[in-house]
Amino acid sequence: MSHSHKKESHTEHKKDGVIELVEKAAALGLTVMNSVAGSKLAQDTGVAGLFKETLYLGSKTALQASAGVGGIFRQAKELVPTSKLRQGERKSEALFDLTFSEEQQLVGDMIAEFAAGVLRPTGKAADEGEELSAAFYEKIVQTGILGAAVPEQAGGAAYERSPVTIAMIAEKLGYGDYALSLKILSSLSVINLINDYGSDSQRARYLAPFVEANYVQASLAVMEKQLRFDFDKISCRAERSHSGFWLSGEKTMVISGESADALVVFARLAGAGIVPFIVEKNQPGLSWHEERHMGLKAASLATVRFENTLLPLDSLLGEGAVEFDLKHFIASSQVAMGALTVGTMKAAIDYAIEYCNAREAFGEPITNRQAVAFMLADMATEYEALRLMVYRAASRAEQNLPFQREAYLADLYASNYSMKVATDAVQLLGGHGFTREHPVELWYRQLRASAVLRGALYG
Repeated sequence: MSHSHKKESHTEHKKDGVIELVEKAAALGLTVMNSVAGSKLAQDTGVAGLFKETLYLGSKTALQASAGVGGIFRQAKELVPTSKLRQGERKSEALFDLTFSEEQQLVGDMIAEFAAGVLRPTGKAADEGEELSAAFYEKIVQTGILGAAVPEQAGGAAYERSPVTIAMIAEKLGYGDYALSLKILSSLSVINLINDYGSDSQRARYLAPFVEANYVQASLAVMEKQLRFDFDKISCRAERSHSGFWLSGEKTMVISGESADALVVFARLAGAGIVPFIVEKNQPGLSWHEERHMGLKAASLATVRFENTLLPLDSLLGEGAVEFDLKHFIASSQVAMGALTVGTMKAAIDYAIEYCNAREAFGEPITNRQAVAFMLADMATEYEALRLMVYRAASRAEQNLPFQREAYLADLYASNYSMKVATDAVQLLGGHGFTREHPVELWYRQLRASAVLRGALYG
């Protein structure tokens, strides 16, 4: 064997060793979280029909960019009362399994293709300041992501709520682009919230537009300007009147605040605590201004102000007949945000591995260097650990088991380690990591928000 052939064989052997090391790190992540992963993730999660018509919207007419959206919910016709999606039956705890059902796997593959082919390139362009086109929103509609979460009675394809499926969708989208995923998932969050707490008439009125050919943007308005946001310190207030509710206050970091057709606003109501209100676009007394942050430009974050905004009586989500569970909302939000973070972490890790395998120093890939290989292994361990924590919490939520503790731990872990993974990805690229030629700097700026955003999503 020639010297060159020996060298190539030696190099390939080392590459295999690095890959094996990263895979061992993934296994180590499983071991680290084994004590946490004690509940069963149902093999059959009961979502056989949840996405049975995922692409059914694709055959509808194209997005009408010029259509007025100011009264999009008022334009909904034939408002037939819709029942709430049923929850899965409570199951006893057993072994913990991350195997998705066949239906979930098909949906996951479709979302992954959309994330890689549409979100990844669009997100980079949007971060550079390029406007999102009507064609982009049309592609979202064609995936059926939103319509597939709407109950069948309202024209959608869902018959059961699946927190595991929602977490999977968030993870797959996050692999494409964190900021654009926030826009899509914020609309999905509003659908889930209205389904869980809305009255029959509210579900009929506000869910119907999500199955039409036009993309509907909806968002949650939760956070306020505080040094460290605390749900218990929400100051936005609603006061009852004979004709409705007077809403006053300010919300910050509202996703797509300028273009949202509807907002679900969290406010303090005397005698009820913190409750959500549905506020439609162009409501008198509502104003907004764009925010500028180090990241998430594509998410179009805005501050929204309410100055004695009069809301109708039926704007209170559930119309007073359903008690809002704030603790459940917080935990569900933590799971959804954690799943999105998992996806973006995986994108950073994959890119760093690919770059380090291709980058050579002293005649061999830099992954042959122990310091680089160990750093990649640490990144993989942190990713696998967080992913297990997120899906354990989602699994317990799907089984109607308490999951607040698991959700909190996942949120804490995401806040501490997502930025570490992003920082290491930039570090591994050296000077290239600091340039905008490579996406790791974008993920670095986006993942910083995982420790800042609160209540932006609901799964």
